[in-house]
Amino acid sequence: MQVNGSMGFVNKRTGLLWGFVIMLCAGALLVRVSSAAAAEREPWELAKSIQDSLFSAQSALLIEDDSATAQDLVAQAAEAAEALDKLPQESQALLQTALDQAAVAVANNDQIGLAGARGLAKSAINWGSYQVTRQSVMEGDTDAARQWLLVREFRPSTRFSRPDADATLALRHLAEGSTTVEEALAQVDADLLNTYQARMAEYMTTAVDSNELATRRAESAGVATAYWQMLVPAYSDQYGQSAADTLTADINNLLPAVMTGDWQAAGRITPTLGHTRRIPCCTIVSRKIRHDGRVNWFVPLPGTIKYERWRRG
Repeated sequence: MQVNGSMGFVNKRTGLLWGFVIMLCAGALLVRVSSAAAAEREPWELAKSIQDSLFSAQSALLIEDDSATAQDLVAQAAEAAEALDKLPQESQALLQTALDQAAVAVANNDQIGLAGARGLAKSAINWGSYQVTRQSVMEGDTDAARQWLLVREFRPSTRFSRPDADATLALRHLAEGSTTVEEALAQVDADLLNTYQARMAEYMTTAVDSNELATRRAESAGVATAYWQMLVPAYSDQYGQSAADTLTADINNLLPAVMTGDWQAAGRITPTLGHTRRIPCCTIVSRKIRHDGRVNWFVPLPGTIKYERWRRG
């Protein structure tokens, strides 16, 4: 009886040990599956996750005054950013800076700082997406280019402007072999750079508007910071490196000025804005062309001019 009791105790301990081992293996497998799932998410899903998390953090801080939840949401955004590892070094570093600023803003209950960080994160991702899309086109990798092209902004369509679709069509034609890499790249540049030029002008206008909410001004200034990085090469080609450096310094100083409430410093950007809003990186005169029976107003960036010459034959 005593031996049987001992054997039963041993069997019970063995069963518990195997149960513990199985639980550990299942947990490790779950972690690996979760990590693999995160790694397999499309770029647009990761970008959306980052933006949604930062927006929810803003809401938690502004509406609920819940800094703990906001901290968790910023951490979720940082986790998604780690999976977005195809971004070039410059845009990846800017995204990390934005997330670091977001964490500091939440810790200090700084709603304006968090808004500025969210805008900076958004534009850093879109800047990086533009770089990866261009690189993928040059390498002839249309699948990767299509994935990253989904991470972008669009201009609202009006009676004078058709929806932005040239880049999408260019990638389709490149995949079909009906266009060359050079032609596709010109269309992608024309579509995206015109879009970001127009959007940057809108964000800059909001950033220096004293009638706007401080959080909206900060977010707009953050977006403009990285969007300018996409436009500055063409601007430098046309107006010289010195002029580009001056304008870059002004734009880089805009977000800190707005976040610290230095509205006088922010207002000094306005004279520069008048020049930037119209034509940051192209010829002086805006042009209009016919496209499918509709008039499309646009400012001819270098890629646009090249594309128009190719399209007209």
